[in-house]
Amino acid sequence: MPFPCLLSLVLAVTLDHLQAAEPPTLPNIVVIIADDLGYGELSCQNPGTDLPTLNIDAIAADGIRFTDGYVTAPFCAASRAGL
Repeated sequence: MPFPCLLSLVLAVTLDHLQAAEPPTLPNIVVIIADDLGYGELSCQNPGTDLPTLNIDAIAADGIRFTDGYVTAPFCAASRAGL
């Protein structure tokens, strides 16, 4: 019976050091689509605007801004459906 005891001891010591791998964290992606909003109307793009957009500015400060976008249709329905 010494073999099962030795095997149990080796497995207990070996398995004690194994840890489950943490799943990778996925990025949070927020896409804001606004109809009839000009480029200079947000205060993060134009600090001299009359309309402060504090919450959008906070999101823009902590993230990535895509400032050069193009659409394939003159109305927003096609862009929204594409997303």
